[in-house]
Amino acid sequence: MLEFLNIRSIATIDQNMLSFGPALTVVTGETGAGKSLFVDAIDFISGGKPKGLSIRPGYSEGIVEAGFSPFETVPDFMKDLVSEDEDIVVRRVLLENGRTRQTINGHFASIGQLQELGRVLLDIVGQGEGSRLLDPRVHRKILDSFSDADFLVEEYELIRAERKSLLGELESLLAAEQELLSEKDSLMEKIDDRNLLSPVEGEWFELADLLSAHHHAKELETCVGNILDTVYDGEISVLGQLRHLDASLSRLTDYDSRLLGLKKLLEESMESLRELSGNARGYLSGLDFDPQEALRIESRFDLYQRLSRKYRVEPQDLWGFFSTLTIPQSDDIESRIATIRSKIAALEDELFQISSMIREKRIEGGRKLEPMMKDRLAKLKLENAIFIVDRMDLPQGDFPPGGADSVRFLFSANPGIPPKPLDEVASGGEISRLILVLKWILSDRDAQSTLVFDEVDSGIGGEVGEVLGDLLSEIARHRQVVTITHLHQVARKGNDHLLVQKNLVGDAVQSSIVKIEGEERVGEIARMLGGDTMSPSTRLLARELLQDRLPQ
Repeated sequence: MLEFLNIRSIATIDQNMLSFGPALTVVTGETGAGKSLFVDAIDFISGGKPKGLSIRPGYSEGIVEAGFSPFETVPDFMKDLVSEDEDIVVRRVLLENGRTRQTINGHFASIGQLQELGRVLLDIVGQGEGSRLLDPRVHRKILDSFSDADFLVEEYELIRAERKSLLGELESLLAAEQELLSEKDSLMEKIDDRNLLSPVEGEWFELADLLSAHHHAKELETCVGNILDTVYDGEISVLGQLRHLDASLSRLTDYDSRLLGLKKLLEESMESLRELSGNARGYLSGLDFDPQEALRIESRFDLYQRLSRKYRVEPQDLWGFFSTLTIPQSDDIESRIATIRSKIAALEDELFQISSMIREKRIEGGRKLEPMMKDRLAKLKLENAIFIVDRMDLPQGDFPPGGADSVRFLFSANPGIPPKPLDEVASGGEISRLILVLKWILSDRDAQSTLVFDEVDSGIGGEVGEVLGDLLSEIARHRQVVTITHLHQVARKGNDHLLVQKNLVGDAVQSSIVKIEGEERVGEIARMLGGDTMSPSTRLLARELLQDRLPQ
């Protein structure tokens, strides 16, 4: 329940502290006195934008502060800011740069937290509520509140959100599986290429040498053959001449021992030449000019080069590249996909069941709401009104938001006119009455403790105004109600009466909101009855109207 509202340095208000009691509080005042400022301040403290608010000239900031009675059970989102059995004090400051700062029980709070708190504590029914009532999504929420389907819809949305999350996870896993399969395909291609090549470490260089040798075989054979002929096989070979020299030196060393050193060097040279000729002979015998072998070597060499270009790896590094290949396992992903699909199926079964339960409640609720609306609209002088809850099935398999039903209210105010959607047929005054009746019916069901009406009696007057006053009093039996009104029939029903006034203080206009009782209240009701004409009879009538509200 709203206990107090303190407005400081806001627009035409210097400082104004108001206290509120339970039941019905009415707020009145002449046009332009600042009644809208009062509602803007309440909207501001519940997280709204500072639409009609500004900082009073001469001040650096504007402040709105409100106090509420403790929660019976503190909501989870408030547990860090509010304790059990603790009054709730919300303070919001409007700064010169247009920004705001807000605290809840002295703790800094975000706009989101303040808005969430505002939705729990306050239900502000402004003149814009009429446009909201034209939205079929609002119709569904109203029917759900009346049908006690809210908790089922909340459960449905939680499960639906969980399903959506799992569908996202499943999509990611399927993409990962597809990527893994693509990777497997790529790996299998690489493994096929590895098996085709069967690389051996160092083979590339050996192939390069062999291929080069095959390409220059004749030239190599000629050159090495010349070496062999010159050193060993020729008629006048180097080795043959050295043997003659060695024989001569062997004979002459008997005459001069100093020749032994030359003989030794000569013998070593002959040994090197014999080794050279042996290697040359071995090389020549190893030369294989088989065309088939040449083709094999060239084909394998080309395969190395082709795979090198394909995988952008140097030919000599293909052996290491292929040796690291392993086939990834997809068993874990497949298992997770199967698990998630099973969870989704179970959630969808739950959604089907809950959706059916929601549908049943909406059907039953629609049957009950229609005659209740007709009966109460008749009391507001819409005796011939027709109100229909038009509920239609939606495909359950799509799991649409809010359940597998579409809901919209159809209305006709006049006999013989078929009911149509509200936005096609309802006038402003009729919309106001529909809103009031719906709030009346839902007064003991809505979660918010305080209901604020901002001139929803627009377009209503006369006898209907009297019924409206009774209607608001009825709502106030279940909830705290604050209503701004221009009807004396409503104003006289208030348990408390607040008057908004505008005065010239010095050179500045100043608004004030004060609680009035007794003769002050009689005077305000008389003003609402007679306008500028304030005759004794008007005051007498006002006193009679307030007879049960005046001190005895």
